[in-house]
Amino acid sequence: MAWSGSAYGVVWEDDRDSGVPTQIYFGRISTSGAPIVANTRISLSEYEAAKPGIVWTGSRWVVGWTHGLWPYSVFVTRLWNSGSKVGSDLTVTTTAAYNTKVDLVWTGSEVGMVWDDIRDGPMHIYMNRMDVSGAKAGTDTRIDNSPTVSTNWPGNPSISWTGSEFGVTLADSVSSDWEIFFTRATALGAKVSGDVRVTDVAGTSNGPSIAWSGSMFAIAWIDARDGHNEVYITLLTAAGVESTADTGMKISSIAKTEATIAWAADSWAVAHRENTWPNEVLFGYIDPSTLP
Repeated sequence: MAWSGSAYGVVWEDDRDSGVPTQIYFGRISTSGAPIVANTRISLSEYEAAKPGIVWTGSRWVVGWTHGLWPYSVFVTRLWNSGSKVGSDLTVTTTAAYNTKVDLVWTGSEVGMVWDDIRDGPMHIYMNRMDVSGAKAGTDTRIDNSPTVSTNWPGNPSISWTGSEFGVTLADSVSSDWEIFFTRATALGAKVSGDVRVTDVAGTSNGPSIAWSGSMFAIAWIDARDGHNEVYITLLTAAGVESTADTGMKISSIAKTEATIAWAADSWAVAHRENTWPNEVLFGYIDPSTLP
């Protein structure tokens, strides 16, 4: 989910199309959550498309996703507000490596992108930048500090921009459990700090999403500490110091999946999917003053 200044752009996996695997769809919704344009399929493939990310550049949307055909490359496309494409889909990765999650952020002049990648053996997080035409602006750079061993498997990255540097969050398997971590990178993608551990509780914490308000980061993720998967949120300073307690949204006892967060002028906008049938995507706002 991303904010354009007047509406949200949302992308998701969808299996509504008979005869083809899961594909990527795009929609725009108002601040009240009402649809603005019809749901639009943007991946046009006979193979599975998955784990999309979206960003607003000031004039168009950029969407990234992974393609379920070896070597499972990362693709991006550019969209007008109507959902129609600006040019052709572009290939970001060409290494024979399994890529499963993509996220993007706009810096004002470039798109910053992170994804998970097994080119080193176990999974790691890689980062690069691209210009508005989709051309890469640098080299693929590993951004996590996780050991390259089979017991650690960092993944599910998300990226944000402060105006001067990138903030990246990811999940990593630690002592047979999954926890949320945070790290920073310069405007050119060089790592600034070590990985900061955000969660440290029994039960899996996974699927983080990060956003910047202008003064702080917010991370939302899915957490099993309550006995079922729930949406949790916390706030961090620009240096990555946690400034609020982990807070569960506790909307219902239904298991949640795939939380995403964005800043909307004066509040945090959060969307997630509930494990019902059919799966539904829920959307709401969080007043920062209500967080402990």
